[in-house]
Order: sequence, then C-alpha cells, then structure tokens
Amino acid sequence: MVKCPFKLNFDDLRDLGPTGFLETPMVDDINGYDILFAALPYECDETAKPGSRKGSAYFRRDIFGFGFCDQGLDINMAHSVKSGDCGDLIIDDSSKAAAEKCIYTAEKAIASTGACSFMIGGDDKTSYGQIKACYEKYGKMAVIHFGGSVSSALVRVAEEDMCDNASSLEVGIRNGMSQYGGRLEKLGIDVLTASDMDYMKFSDVGSAIKKNVSGKPVFVIFDMNFYDPAFVTSAARPYAGGFASHEVVEIMETGLVGLDIKGISVCGMLDYNDPGETSLNNLAECAGKLYAVAAYNIASEREL
Repeated sequence: MVKCPFKLNFDDLRDLGPTGFLETPMVDDINGYDILFAALPYECDETAKPGSRKGSAYFRRDIFGFGFCDQGLDINMAHSVKSGDCGDLIIDDSSKAAAEKCIYTAEKAIASTGACSFMIGGDDKTSYGQIKACYEKYGKMAVIHFGGSVSSALVRVAEEDMCDNASSLEVGIRNGMSQYGGRLEKLGIDVLTASDMDYMKFSDVGSAIKKNVSGKPVFVIFDMNFYDPAFVTSAARPYAGGFASHEVVEIMETGLVGLDIKGISVCGMLDYNDPGETSLNNLAECAGKLYAVAAYNIASEREL
C-alpha cells in the first residue's frame, strides 16, 4: 500500500458522499491509479489579486457533474482509466521553502506510483516542486506553460537544468517578455505569444506544440490567465488579449492529444463568484478537458 501524504477533506463535499474532483472517488491508498488528483491550497506569489490558495476549495465546493465523459474526444473517463482524488495537500506555510518541500514530497509520492499527477490550485510558482519531483522520476521533460505571462517556474527549472529546454514551450503569453524574454532566448525555450496565435489556425498551433515536444514526456502548466478576462474574471493575474472558451478547448485537443503527459497543474484561480459563475465554469471546462486528454492518451497507448 502506498499511503498518500495528503489530508482527506470531505467537509465541502455536501451530501453526495466521498466524491472528489471531476467526480473521481476519494482515495487513501494511491497505488494502481492512472491519474491522481489533489488540491493545492497554497500560493507562493504575491499578486494584485491574492487568493489563488482558495481556488481549489472553490472548485470543490461549487462544481458537480463535470468529468464523466468528454464529447469532443468521445471518451468516458470513468470507463477508460482509473482515477482518484487524494484530497488536500498538507502545506507547511512557515516559509516558502517549507511549502515547496511539501509540494515536492506529495508529487514524488504520486510519481512513484507511475500515475499522472493532476493538481488544482496554487499559482505558477507552486509548479516548481511538482516539476522537480517529476524530473527525478522521468528525467528531463518538456514543460508546456499555457498562460498570460511568462512562467517563473519554467524559467527556474530550465536554469537549474531540470527540463528539456528545446522541447519546452511558452504558449499564449501577453506579458513578461521585457523581463524574461532575453532569458528565454538564452535558455532556448520557444514562445508562441497570443499575437502569434491570432494569425494561426488551431491545427497549426497544435502542430507547433507537438513538433516542439518531439516525443518527450510532458508536464503541463495551465494558468487560468490564459483565458481572456472576459471569460475568467477571477484569474489571479488577468491580462487582456487572451483566449475564449472554445479556443482553449480547440488548442488542447489539437496540441495535447497524443503526448506523454506525466503531470498537470491548473493554477491561478481565485475564490470569487462572478455573475453566472463564468470563471468557475471555465475552470471546470479547462480541467475537464485536460483530464479527458490525459485519459485519452493513456487509453490510446494501452491499445497499441
């Protein structure tokens, strides 16, 4: 038995029984799963709109009914892969180093089972501990960051030689090039800005992502500020010029299907109820599509 290093939290799950993220069962023994979810209730960064540590609780509390199947990929995730929700990470927030170690330890436990990790919550910087643990398990991976600003976690792991820089990619950014552009160029990390993508077909975006990855194992960071603020008002760092809901779905389907995804981080979401809960529904759509893609890839690999 591999004991999961998380706190099982059923407090916010209403009366539906032990149901976790995207309708997956809550689990204690994490051995034998294909995909393992966990909540990451911590934020390393200080933003203009702090609160991304609460994003996972918001998702747990208010979203039900997502995650059974995906029409675009024609897959029933519950029937195709074995998935579970480990609950909430126990975070020592006495210092950023201590919190980072907790995230790293949790990711290392999941990676040891061979499952694809899927953490929801936190911010871009919290992805560092996850990538570090995956690097120790799988070696240098391609890191794909979908976001409105350059990923400091990606820059950090690249500078520490823990990812395959030539296979890694920044997708959709509208901010941060003046600060990080020179470092990205020096590190050999390719960039697809939102402006670049405005003149590309979805199929071309997908081809560019797959060409860059070149068969490497992949870690995906999806920051909710990849969306335009018109679609996600509660992103921790919103930037104008982002993407619509249907564009996000198309980019994922064309760019991520067929990749060897080892870890996923969905981050940068505040605990904020906007009118009609548009942000929350887009978080559910985004996480659900990433779940479907990961499940589709695992199921397809088994059929080969």
